[in-house]
Amino acid sequence: MHRKSICVACFVVLLGVAGKASGQPGKDHILFEYYWGADMEIDTLLNLPSFPDNPDDGEWRDVFEGHMNWRDNYGTRARGYVHPPQTGDYTFWIASDDNSQLWLSTDDDPANTVMIATVSGQTRSQQWDKLSEQKSSPITLQTGQKYYIEALHSQGGGRDNLAVAWAGPGVGADPVVIEGAFLSPWLRQVDLIAANPDPNDGSEHILAPVVLKWTPGLTAFFHHVYIGTDPDFSSAEPAIQRRTTYYLPSLAPGTTYYWRVDEIEIDGTTKYTGEVWSFTTSPLTAHSPNPPDRARFVDPDIDLSWGVGLTAIAHDIYLGTDEATVANATTASPEFKAFQLATTFDPGTLDTDTAYYWRIDEVEVDTTTKRKGDVWRFTTIPEISTVSDPNLLGWWRLDEGPGGKVAVDWSGHGNHGVLR
Repeated sequence: MHRKSICVACFVVLLGVAGKASGQPGKDHILFEYYWGADMEIDTLLNLPSFPDNPDDGEWRDVFEGHMNWRDNYGTRARGYVHPPQTGDYTFWIASDDNSQLWLSTDDDPANTVMIATVSGQTRSQQWDKLSEQKSSPITLQTGQKYYIEALHSQGGGRDNLAVAWAGPGVGADPVVIEGAFLSPWLRQVDLIAANPDPNDGSEHILAPVVLKWTPGLTAFFHHVYIGTDPDFSSAEPAIQRRTTYYLPSLAPGTTYYWRVDEIEIDGTTKYTGEVWSFTTSPLTAHSPNPPDRARFVDPDIDLSWGVGLTAIAHDIYLGTDEATVANATTASPEFKAFQLATTFDPGTLDTDTAYYWRIDEVEVDTTTKRKGDVWRFTTIPEISTVSDPNLLGWWRLDEGPGGKVAVDWSGHGNHGVLR
């Protein structure tokens, strides 16, 4: 089967506007990533299933120092680049509770790191002189060069802290925590791709016109926008633009659209392929039934409601206890209950322990064009006899089975609950 993709292309050139892509993204910060479930041992952190690629939390901090007295049983990986202000010999320190390690590369490549300082046990916050191994030997660094730096920290319990200090040319002779002015963060893949789609991924009942929006990758200069009904975009040409919005004036009803934003750096060739997002437009037929299709243990006094079709002005309502009969019913059938403008219908008190089928046909403005709806189903709560115990106010067995949203009160007092 041939799948046809719908796409629109445009090209926008803005001269002399480099934005943040021309600078160093995240300058003045360092990346901190956190992993739950560690103890005081660095080996425990390194062997967590989440380490290193799936941290439980993370942030950019504007100084090479973590939280104090924050929580127990977690690990930290802080990483980025240090930028020496002058050429010369620098000494580094690390302080922590519990254990920690400090690694420094000979250049900007993480593969060239060596461990230069460590804490075995714990120190107080910014206590630089407790252990000899906290302090590195002097290391020659060149101004204008950035050096990859990484701290590992594992916390069991107690007064957690982590800080990294240095001393040297342009800094001073005494250890001071490395400030953000001399740092830039490690950029993860997630930082480089487009994120936070609007409409949200998987959104339904979207109405045209639509303005697509996203958060750009940190190094993006151009954005290649793909939009179509084919998730592979096999025949689509991207729209190439600087803006982080994309306008869609019209869309087909009841259709799932897929879109993707590839982020392009200022060199025009470095590309970070984005995730495929989707949204579905509002259909011409009724949708979003309440009670939901195949709902169980429904209150016999429920009002029926639904989402309106895209161009409907009124609704034909069908209700019965036989699926085929409801599916084939016409306005002359006894299953036809009402023609109305409202999207809520009161069927009266229904029988207990009964399967009901219902259908909404959407009526267009000419009143002759109708969009036949799906047949939905629900089952009402069974008849329950009152338990004789006078002290029993409610009895919820919670055995309604998977997918149930109602907690039936089997005491007979009708104190049914809703599961959320």
